[in-house]
Amino acid sequence: MQQYQVDFINKLAPYAITDWNTNHTVLPSVTISQGLRESAWGRSELATKANNLFGVKCGDSWKGKAYVAKTSEYYDGKTETIIKDAFRVYNNWGEGVLDHSAFLRKPRYAEACGQTNFTLACNYIKKGGYATGPYYSANLVKDIIAYKLYQYDPVQPDFDEIIRVQIGAYSKKENAQAAAMRLQAAGFAYCIIYGNDTKLYYVQTGAYKDKVTASTVFCNLLIAGFQPIIKIKK
Repeated sequence: MQQYQVDFINKLAPYAITDWNTNHTVLPSVTISQGLRESAWGRSELATKANNLFGVKCGDSWKGKAYVAKTSEYYDGKTETIIKDAFRVYNNWGEGVLDHSAFLRKPRYAEACGQTNFTLACNYIKKGGYATGPYYSANLVKDIIAYKLYQYDPVQPDFDEIIRVQIGAYSKKENAQAAAMRLQAAGFAYCIIYGNDTKLYYVQTGAYKDKVTASTVFCNLLIAGFQPIIKIKK
């Protein structure tokens, strides 16, 4: 990492950790990843002029100051459109983190709130409509792993163990087979594992020792429209 990236993480991490410990809304790793993505490591116009690291727009409920800036939207999920919009202005980063946390406590982000698996939290935030970019959640996960942001979370994955990338667990074998066929049609390898203890059929794309490979497969699955999960095997 370059020094400006180290400085950004060191400055934002304490706010993210305090927010998690206080409000238990979103994992510190996710907060930091969103912050660096949305603000270009704190160097965007919105970050420097408005202390807005997360691209939170004013909306009808906002009573504070506003800053108008350009932003990218993907209304059809594919094509980038540049527009101007009004964004919230904060006095400092800490204030922005608290408001970001409050913003994510809206009902549409309920699945992300309190989630201790960063991969699922990122997926649920995208699912709730936080951003229109097609690869938003995949990019968040990539950043968390690449910059080891998970070290700030209360529960940290052990990447020295085997990382399984799966897309679901099914009580009926035929449903697992149908999911496996969808994987195959999308160009992914697959295997079906039966859990004797759970009595479920798990559809898995692979098991990896290399965290970079596992994260790449995970992100590719997200991009392809699946909702993958990561499981660690001891």
